[in-house]
Amino acid sequence: MTSNPLIGTWRLISWETRSVDGQKISYPLGKDAVGYIMYNEDGYMFVAIIRPNRVRFAAGDLLGREHRGESASRWPYVSYCGRYEFRGGTAILTWISAYFLIGSVVSRNV
Repeated sequence: MTSNPLIGTWRLISWETRSVDGQKISYPLGKDAVGYIMYNEDGYMFVAIIRPNRVRFAAGDLLGREHRGESASRWPYVSYCGRYEFRGGTAILTWISAYFLIGSVVSRNV
């Protein structure tokens, strides 16, 4: 069995997206996004990334929908989890049966 160097908890250094030609770079949650990704021995993973200077909830209502004038779908947060496979000989990482949350959009991909 190949050793899996991904096992553990990793802190986000940066998150950027690049165009196919590499000319355009964007930062979906800003250059200062923070987050963690975890991989365990049982084949499960979890990631959470957030914009640290996000708009705060009005009146401290964490479970309500009021978000200082912004719709819930614009909350600057990304999270996903599910099973993964690591094939060390070919350095392939595959996510399987993932759940994800982007803002208030929740999806289940089974």
